[in-house]
Amino acid sequence: MKKRRLNGATQKRLTNEEGVNPMDGMGNLADLMLVLACGLMIAIIAFWNVDLSKVNEIQQNEDYQSMGQAYEDPETGQIFIIQTGD
Repeated sequence: MKKRRLNGATQKRLTNEEGVNPMDGMGNLADLMLVLACGLMIAIIAFWNVDLSKVNEIQQNEDYQSMGQAYEDPETGQIFIIQTGD
């Protein structure tokens, strides 16, 4: 019986076989989901003509005054407002 000689590529393939990792593509899928989510948000903002400048106006408006802090009782659902003494 003759021994068969293996060329370099065949010998390398037989000796260096590694198992297939099914989780290799998960990083790419996570990136794809983030890209699609950001693209969808931009498309919605552009389609509905959302004016983003009003967000800064509300935050910088000094007409609103802080009246204290509100706390909710988890047992009864009542909301208590603690006013600061100015």
